[in-house]
Amino acid sequence: TDLATIGDPTLLTKAMRDAEPTEIARVFGHEFTKELFDLPTKEWAGPVKSGFGFHLVYIVQLIPGSAPSLTEVRKAVEGEWLAEQRKIANQRFFKILQDRYTVEIYDDGSYGNDEKAKLQ
Repeated sequence: TDLATIGDPTLLTKAMRDAEPTEIARVFGHEFTKELFDLPTKEWAGPVKSGFGFHLVYIVQLIPGSAPSLTEVRKAVEGEWLAEQRKIANQRFFKILQDRYTVEIYDDGSYGNDEKAKLQ
């Protein structure tokens, strides 16, 4: 049977490649996603119920998750820490600049004592 000719039309994607469980759950729900782990690979299985109805599912490959290595975690944490330190340094710098200057804007669009400089 040509699978493209059976079932109801839908806006759902026909296939999800390299999909993480969280991505599948976002689309089809947590119960649907949990059921996938009990299905065989490389054969059609189902029906599996989601909020959209019932689905036939073909799982090409199931790759078990793994904990990231300490090196991967360290690199991610260092990147986030550096970004936060950069943000703090920028805030301090802008505060210093703000404290050094006073800007006055008048109703006529001029600023300070310079009549040549008008805001357009």
